[in-house]
Amino acid sequence: MKIFKKIGHWILFIIGGFLGTHIVLLIATLLPFFVGVWLFDFGDFWFLFLGSIAISIYYFLVYAGVGYFFIFLNRKKPDYWVSSIFLGLVTLHFFYWLITNLGITFTEYKELFLSFKGICLLITILPAYLQILFSALILQFIKSEDWE
Repeated sequence: MKIFKKIGHWILFIIGGFLGTHIVLLIATLLPFFVGVWLFDFGDFWFLFLGSIAISIYYFLVYAGVGYFFIFLNRKKPDYWVSSIFLGLVTLHFFYWLITNLGITFTEYKELFLSFKGICLLITILPAYLQILFSALILQFIKSEDWE
């Protein structure tokens, strides 16, 4: 009976870890992109003013959200190394998908992203994307006992 419980725990972790990581990273990466594109309709002043407020709130929420999600997942891991490597591969897969799709979007709407507002948007969200990638890859290898 113990083996079925262990297999069930692994299956639940693999499905939940894969879907949860994708959902959290999807929200964390695409939310500022959509808000930034929505702010393109405003004038330059309002774009910069509202965008700076939104990006400040975003930076605070996304780092806390991604961190708490990986703290939660670290407590649910059935095995430390295999689970961490699995989540690292899921993160790399997500960012490969994200970079590929953003590249297609940038080439399709080149004039939009080469404008003043487009350059400002890219300058503000690309460092956040790199920080999310770094923290999503590193946080899962920190044992949960170190955070308590």
